[in-house]
Amino acid sequence: MLNRTQDQKSGLFWFVAGAVIVYFSMEYDLGDRHAPGPGYIPLITGLCMMLLACVLVFRDIRRERESISSLFRSTNWLRVTITIFALLAYAVLLPYTGFLIISILLMYYLIRAAGSYGRGVSAGAAILFSACSYYVFATLLEVPLPAGLLYEWMQGRFGQ
Repeated sequence: MLNRTQDQKSGLFWFVAGAVIVYFSMEYDLGDRHAPGPGYIPLITGLCMMLLACVLVFRDIRRERESISSLFRSTNWLRVTITIFALLAYAVLLPYTGFLIISILLMYYLIRAAGSYGRGVSAGAAILFSACSYYVFATLLEVPLPAGLLYEWMQGRFGQ
C-alpha cells in the first residue's frame, strides 16, 4: 500500500498527465454532444484524471497537514521525465503509427515502469488493453481512431 507521500506524488503526476492529454486532445475535432469527435474521449479522460488527482492530493494533504513542497522530496525525476516524454511521443506519433501500434508500445512502457512485471506479462497486458480499447472505441462507440501509415501501406494506399 502506498504511504501518503506516495499518494501525493502520484496525484501530482496524474494531474500533469491529464493536463497533457487535455492539451493534445484540443488538436482533434471535439464534435458536439450528438456526434462526438475523436478528441472528445481524450478530453473527458484528461479532465477526469485531473479531477481525481486533485481529490487524491488534497485529501492526503488535509489528512497529513503537509506542505505542497513535500510532494517533491525523493522523487525519481528521471522516471517522471521519461514518462512525460513517452506520453508526448504518443500524442505526436498517434496519427502516423496508428492507434494499436503506439498504444501497445506506450502501455508496455507504462506497465514496465510502474511495476516489477516481466516482459511477457507486460506485453500481454499491453496488447490486451490496447485491443480492448480499440474494440470499445472503434467498434462499439464508432469513434474514428487513426489507422496510421502501416495500415495504409498494408492496404496498398501508401504513397498514392
